[in-house]
Amino acid sequence: REGFLHGFITLLDAEKMGHLVHTVNLTLHPFHEHQSMIEQLVQNTRITNLKHFNSRLDLQFSVTTDTMHEFVEFFDSFLKEYHQLIKDYSHSTLLEEHFTGLDFLLEEGEGKPTVTERKGSSFQQLFTSRKVPGGAVKLDDKDKAILAELKMNSRVPILQLAQKVKLATTSVQSRIGRMVQQGVIKHFIP
Repeated sequence: REGFLHGFITLLDAEKMGHLVHTVNLTLHPFHEHQSMIEQLVQNTRITNLKHFNSRLDLQFSVTTDTMHEFVEFFDSFLKEYHQLIKDYSHSTLLEEHFTGLDFLLEEGEGKPTVTERKGSSFQQLFTSRKVPGGAVKLDDKDKAILAELKMNSRVPILQLAQKVKLATTSVQSRIGRMVQQGVIKHFIP
């Protein structure tokens, strides 16, 4: 109601799509200009997450790559360019991630909004009954096109989605259901 929560996204599992996600934590030297480094990170398409902290840890970002070699090349280049700004760093990869929901942001009582989740609700049975296989899942171009549309707007109607990706609605529903079952789609988040 007050604009705090807005948008509807689809939470995807990068690992199931064959990508590796690396988290880099940086402690920066004080009194240096860090803005150019931050701007480069923001513009880099491999960076999927960037956080600035006012603590012992100054900056954290996530790098999504297809191979470990690709990450090493990126990070070596990054360190060579910005070594004078970096006091310390650490690197980690995500072992497992669980979505906790957004209920913790809302107070109990009369003012609590009711969130209806159309697409997620129609696939809810698949979310609760799925047995997620390990490793990457093979996705074709149509699957990737569906994910691209769903990624930032999980409320797009199936009919509209089918028209955009040039498939029948039943095919789109089937593909979304398969990607839910395989764990590529983790959740639909209102």
